Amino acid sequence: MTIWIPDLTEHSGPRYKALAAAIASGINDGELIAQQKLPPQRQLADALGVTLGTVTRGYAEAERRGLVSARVGSGTYVKEKGANVRDEFLIPDPRVGFIDLTVSLPVRLGQQELLAETLGQLQHDPDTLAHMLEYHPDGGFAHHRDVIAKWISYGNFKPHPDSITLCNGGQHAIQLALIAACRPGDTILAEGLAYPGLKSIARQLSLKVIPIPMDEEGIVLDSIADLCRQYNPRLIYCTPTQHNPTNVQMTLQRRQRLITVADDYQLLIIEDDVSASLVQNRPESLASMAPERVFYISSCSKGLAGGLRVGFLVSPQAYRDRAASALRASCWMAPPLMVEIACRWIQQGAATRLLTKQREALQARFELASDIFEALNFSARADSFFVWLVLPEHWRASAFVKAAEERKVLITAAESFAVGNYPAPQAVRICISAAKDLASLEESLRILQQLAVSEVDEKIETF
Repeated sequence: MTIWIPDLTEHSGPRYKALAAAIASGINDGELIAQQKLPPQRQLADALGVTLGTVTRGYAEAERRGLVSARVGSGTYVKEKGANVRDEFLIPDPRVGFIDLTVSLPVRLGQQELLAETLGQLQHDPDTLAHMLEYHPDGGFAHHRDVIAKWISYGNFKPHPDSITLCNGGQHAIQLALIAACRPGDTILAEGLAYPGLKSIARQLSLKVIPIPMDEEGIVLDSIADLCRQYNPRLIYCTPTQHNPTNVQMTLQRRQRLITVADDYQLLIIEDDVSASLVQNRPESLASMAPERVFYISSCSKGLAGGLRVGFLVSPQAYRDRAASALRASCWMAPPLMVEIACRWIQQGAATRLLTKQREALQARFELASDIFEALNFSARADSFFVWLVLPEHWRASAFVKAAEERKVLITAAESFAVGNYPAPQAVRICISAAKDLASLEESLRILQQLAVSEVDEKIETF
C-alpha cells in the first residue's frame, strides 16, 4: 500500500512546520481524509530523508493546530473537519437518563437557597445595587479585593489586595495570566496530564504547550533543563496541590526545587489552585515562595458554586497592569453583582459553612468510592472532587469510556488531559462530586467497577 509522502519544498520554515503545513494542505485538497491514519513516523522520516525527531515534531505541531489526533499505541489520524472547534473541554447539554461524572462540580448542598436569601438582602439595599451597576476600577472594587485577599490567604500566602484581579472564574484567570505573560508563538510547559481548559486557551492564543513528564509527586524537574534548551519556554503551568486529574500532590521539597529551577531558567509560573479549595493544611504555596515569579489562580467554582463565575488572579507586581489590560480587552470586568454575592457569603460566614458541608459530603463519597473500587488501582482523596482510576491491562481508556456510556454513565478518558504527544495512560477521571446524590453515585460506581473487571466487549471498537 502506497503511503502518503508530502513535498516539503512547497512550504517554508523549519521542516517540522513544513510537514504540519503539508498536512493542512493535504486535508484542504482532499488528499487526506477524515480518520485516515498518517504514515508511521519512522517510515515517513525515511521516505522524506529527515530525522525521526522532525516528523515527531511535525505531527505534534499538526495536533496543536487541531488537524490530527494522536492515539496512544495506535497512531496519528486526521480529524473530522470542524473537530478542532468542538473539543473535550466543552460541556454538552445534559443527557436525560445518564449519570454524568465528567465535570468537576461542587456537591449540591442548597446553594440556591443561600442565593435566594442573599438576593433578598440586596433587594432592600438599593444603594449597593446601584453601586453594582457601575463600572468598577481595574481588577475590581477595593472593598471586594480586601475580602478576597483575606479569603484566599493561607500559611505564608497573604496576597495584597492590590495584587488581585477579579475575573470570571478560574478559566478566565488562566487566560489573563497567559495574555499578561506571553506573546503569540511563545512556548509554555505544563504537566503531561493537565486541565483541558489550558489547552483550549493556548490554542486560541497561538501558544505551544510542551508536556513535562510526571511521576507520583507531579512534574519531573530533571526534565525541565532539556526542555528549556530545546524550546526556550516562557513559563510553567502546574497544579501542585490536588492535581487535576490524577490527585497527585507536590511535596514541599519539590516545590522548593521548582522555584530554584524557575529562577535558573527565568521561567514564570502559573499556579492553579482551583481544585485545592477544600484541602486543609495545604502545603506552602508557590506564590508565597516566589511572588515575583508566580501567578496564583483560585475561584469560587469548586467550593461554593460554579455559576457564580468569580475567579481570582494574583499577579507578580511587574505584570499587574498587563493583567488589568487583558481583563479590559476580554470582558471589561467581572460582574460586580456576582462578586458582591460571593463576598457577602464570605463575610457572613456562609462560605465557610458551605466548605465544611462540601468536605463532609466529599468524605462520604470518597469512602463509597474507596469501598467499591477497593480491588482496583485508583487514586482518590477525601477532599477531592474526582477519582483517578487506572484500568486493568485488558482495557483501553477509550473503549472503557464508550462501554460506560452505553451503560448510561459518562466519564473522561486520560487522553482528554494529555498535553501534545504525551503518552496518556489507560486511565479515566470520575467526578464523584457531580452525581446528584449518594444513591446515583453508588449506582454509577458499581457499573464502572463491574465493567472494569469484566472482559472487553468485542462489539466495542477500541480504534
